[in-house]
Amino acid sequence: MVDTSITEAQQNPLELLQTVNYDTAAVTEALAFTQNDTFKYKLFIQQYGRVYAQRDVVARTIKAV
Repeated sequence: MVDTSITEAQQNPLELLQTVNYDTAAVTEALAFTQNDTFKYKLFIQQYGRVYAQRDVVARTIKAV
């Protein structure tokens, strides 16, 4: 039987994609910050949720970083 589960290193970028509404430019910015580090990933998710002033996803991502 083949193990089809994904690792945390794979899960984080996938969840970043979902968080930024599949905007590839935004996920590129987020990945540059998080660098597959779980702490930085969780920090980004928290900060992204706190950014209200920016409507554009990329601008919101940059502000969160």
